[in-house]
Amino acid sequence: MVRSLVKFYYPRIEVTGADRIPRSGPVLLAANHPNSLIDPVLLGVAAGRPVRLMAKAPLFDIPLFGKLLRALGMVPAYRGTDDRSLVARNLESLAAAAKQIADGHVMGIFPEGKSHDDNQLALVRSGAARLALQALAAGAQGLKVVPVGLHYEQKERFRSAVLTKIGEPVDVGAWLAQHGGDEHLAMRTLTAELNARLKAVVLHLDEVAWQPLLEDLEALLPAAGFKRRDALAGLRQQQAAVDAINYFHRADRPRAEAAAARVREHGTALRAAGIPAEDAELSLQGWRLAGSLACKVAVLLVGTVLGVVGAIKHLPPYVFVRVVSSWIPAPGRMTLALNRLLLGLPVYGAWYALTAWWLAGYFVPWVVVALMLIMPVSGLAALDNARRWRRLLPRIVAETRLLFQPKRRAVLRESQAGVVRELGELAREFREVSPPAPVTVAASVRRYRPPLWLNVAVGASSLAFALWFGAWLLRDRPTEFLRADAPEPASLPAAELAEEMASDERSLAAVIGGLAELEKTFRVFEAELQAGRRSYYRQADDDEIRRMLVTFLSYRAVLVRTVWKYQRHEDIRPREARLRALLLHYTAAAVAYDYSARFVRAFAGQEEAIRKLNEAEPRWDLRAGTYDSIRANLANADHRRWLENGWRNYQKTVPEWQEAGLWRDGSYEMFHGAIRLAAENTAELSGELFAYKVDTALADVTGAAKGAASPAQAGRHPDRAAKLVSVERLSARLLAAFGAVCRHAGAIEGGGARQ
Repeated sequence: MVRSLVKFYYPRIEVTGADRIPRSGPVLLAANHPNSLIDPVLLGVAAGRPVRLMAKAPLFDIPLFGKLLRALGMVPAYRGTDDRSLVARNLESLAAAAKQIADGHVMGIFPEGKSHDDNQLALVRSGAARLALQALAAGAQGLKVVPVGLHYEQKERFRSAVLTKIGEPVDVGAWLAQHGGDEHLAMRTLTAELNARLKAVVLHLDEVAWQPLLEDLEALLPAAGFKRRDALAGLRQQQAAVDAINYFHRADRPRAEAAAARVREHGTALRAAGIPAEDAELSLQGWRLAGSLACKVAVLLVGTVLGVVGAIKHLPPYVFVRVVSSWIPAPGRMTLALNRLLLGLPVYGAWYALTAWWLAGYFVPWVVVALMLIMPVSGLAALDNARRWRRLLPRIVAETRLLFQPKRRAVLRESQAGVVRELGELAREFREVSPPAPVTVAASVRRYRPPLWLNVAVGASSLAFALWFGAWLLRDRPTEFLRADAPEPASLPAAELAEEMASDERSLAAVIGGLAELEKTFRVFEAELQAGRRSYYRQADDDEIRRMLVTFLSYRAVLVRTVWKYQRHEDIRPREARLRALLLHYTAAAVAYDYSARFVRAFAGQEEAIRKLNEAEPRWDLRAGTYDSIRANLANADHRRWLENGWRNYQKTVPEWQEAGLWRDGSYEMFHGAIRLAAENTAELSGELFAYKVDTALADVTGAAKGAASPAQAGRHPDRAAKLVSVERLSARLLAAFGAVCRHAGAIEGGGARQ
């Protein structure tokens, strides 16, 4: 479990020379110690076997944790820096550790004695050699002491890399035999040998003063044969550079110092030009440099868009862990990763639990689960993007300067080419005398690389699904206006049809007048709402807006029913009756579309009002999603085209209406005026239809996520039929009232219709 947590914190772990650790039998691992309690875990990852350790004694005094250490076979080491009075007990500890090695276990020890932040290997003490010889005396036949170098990319940084290098093992029995069985001499020489072999596997420069040279080399070695592709490649590059510096420092110091002087000179020139040391773009020509710059900017922008959500989601726990872990007393950075890991586990766990609880109040369980699975991925994307900004921004600035300084770029490019040639020759010589050890990637981070055809197939399928799903969300919803079960008015006797149309003409005129008055009433209400004299959350005002909504829906239902009733107007004979039916049909459609557009536009952008209009209200017989449903109907592209074709047909038919006396007489003038006004009001609406489709799609997704039937999709659900029945019944009652008034009074007033 602990190894899994550490591998999650450091996802890229590479082990070189893993075959040097025996798979069975007694083994003593001697390692450098840069990262507190993380280092023992990485020894286990490298060995592939359970590793028991010599750990500082104070850890065993921690309640429960101390018992856990003992249960895992750990042995306390009593250091003088902790308590000098207990140092004598180390004899007991060495005996216990030697017994475990003799039993065939793997024991780990850190011969430096303590964890530290220095890149150099600290003084190697005699404890490892003493333990090895004591284990041999206890019966550990075939005991090998294996040096292990741990090299972290940035040990305190989450999701960074680790390079573990295994050195040449020492056969303790053979070593003791070489020294004639003299244990004291063998212990001293073995300590010195372990010191030398550890220096060969850790990031240790023999000449500390050459440390600044390492940074300059890292910018140049990729072109000399070490290609940096990822963090692990960078660690290998650093290790190779250190090994090469040490080798030539010993083998040919004058040549090494001459090469170092040229590297320093070139590094100074780069810094003077404001170019980061790791920038390797100097070899590019101007146009290629511009292309590289454009690609980096694109990467940053795309990453920013994708990472913002993850950053917002994880900012509170991230800041909390960073701040609190910095308050924990620690000598340097060697315990910072451990503190962040131990503190981050409960903090991020609590944050995820709180987030899931909050989401559960708004969304159905499967949506909550999906969001929680996406959440860590978005967090890692945000973290990666932030690091890209820190790494790439200085390079972008430097490369932008180079675009406008072609002479300086040429000089730097020539200088770099010369240094790279010299370093390439040195690297070639070094590889001949010191070939690289085989690389083993830790099992947990060995990544499967699928074949190209599978990547292409999965990518194409994902893209096709995304396009299909997007098109499905933006599809046209079935319109209420164009239903297939329309009646056949042509089958009615001429007198009955004439009476029906006269009644419907009076009803349509009343509805047009009623809608105009309703709009005036709403504008007054809207002004008072903006002035603060009314509120959606005041019961009287809520009832008032509901009353106006019900009135609007009633009028709209009459219009929809009229359009539906006269859909088959072309079958009617004689010509005058057909023209009257066409006028009823198109007038009702145009007015319904016009006032639907006014309704949607009146509340566009007012989320509070839209939420109120979408609420179900049984007292007023209002179903959920009223606003979204009308907006979806308005955005129907086929409906829009049908109305536009109708407008063109209307203009062609005007002479026929004039000739038939259906132009200026009675309510006909009102009908034609309403059609022309609708055409003017909705002429520019086409540009807004796509936005309405997107809003409807978002409403669908939100409705599905919250476990409710999407208002725009309600027509696909059985319960919608029942809800529409209630609207139809309301419409039928309203029509019946209109018909009764028309028959008995012969006319109908707009105010009476509203009543």
